[in-house]
Amino acid sequence: MFNKKNTYEQHDNESGSFYRSSIKPYNSLDLLNEDLEVDVCVVGGGLTGVSSALNLAKKGYSVAICESRLIGWGASGRNGGQLGIGMRKDQPYIEKKLGFDHAKELWKMGLESVEEALKLISEYNISCNLQKGVISAGCFETDIKDFDNEINHLEKYYNFTNHKILTKKMIKEEINSELYFSGLINYGSYHINPLKYLLGITEELKKYNVKIFENSPVSKLIEKNDHILTYVNQNLITSNYVVVGCNGYLDKLLGNIRSKFMPINNYIIATEPLGEKKAKEIIKNNHAVCDTRFIIDYYRFSEDWRMIFGGGETYSAKFLHNSKIFVW
Repeated sequence: MFNKKNTYEQHDNESGSFYRSSIKPYNSLDLLNEDLEVDVCVVGGGLTGVSSALNLAKKGYSVAICESRLIGWGASGRNGGQLGIGMRKDQPYIEKKLGFDHAKELWKMGLESVEEALKLISEYNISCNLQKGVISAGCFETDIKDFDNEINHLEKYYNFTNHKILTKKMIKEEINSELYFSGLINYGSYHINPLKYLLGITEELKKYNVKIFENSPVSKLIEKNDHILTYVNQNLITSNYVVVGCNGYLDKLLGNIRSKFMPINNYIIATEPLGEKKAKEIIKNNHAVCDTRFIIDYYRFSEDWRMIFGGGETYSAKFLHNSKIFVW
């Protein structure tokens, strides 16, 4: 395993990835070689940071992004690419935990998130291999009953009808595997190349004069009077507000907050291109797939018909050296 001081540095050991090879690097020309004052400083050049910067800039704020390595260096540029609605748990579970009204607001937020992504893809003409449909593949015989309950609940209380149940025979037609007993297709979910999507949004920031400082790790944040001081390498950014979008790469930037969440690392590998014919023999309609186990497997095909396959977890701030052996 890697063992370096900062979490984001662990990726420095990697030789490359499919997603990185599929894009032209952003390579920002902005250099932070002197102190700077802006309305908002954004820490982290992933989906959280870039989308925050875009929305703030549209409202007239001056914005600077500080990214420790490259745009999309973290999870935003190395995930399963599923653009899905809903939460990790189903709605009845969330209703019991938080109450129906709160659960419904979270459900609506999930729908709006997908709608917003589709809007950005269309508005900015982002070429990110948008494909419709995600299948929940049932690994257990009882899953079909759970799927049926879920569909009925969502139709009755959320007016959502964009699901379809698959029997054992039907899922065998969709996915060429003997593993699954049933399935549930969600036509309100999609899959994409996440790094292409992120870079497409990032390109729009140029129109709003957002400064993007790559290879600019933030070492500390200090509140002083009515401002926040962001220390970046040898320079200082003074702002009225700071957006911290570091996800699992936060480390100690916000002090003890780091101790309130547990790092869980999931790993993904990509095959060589299999060709469209072979790919559609495996997944007939090119949907993305995730199964129903607690630690899930999930997979889909890329724009050049590689299988992108994810699975397995480690519970540590350290990353595995060889994800291929671990996942496969």
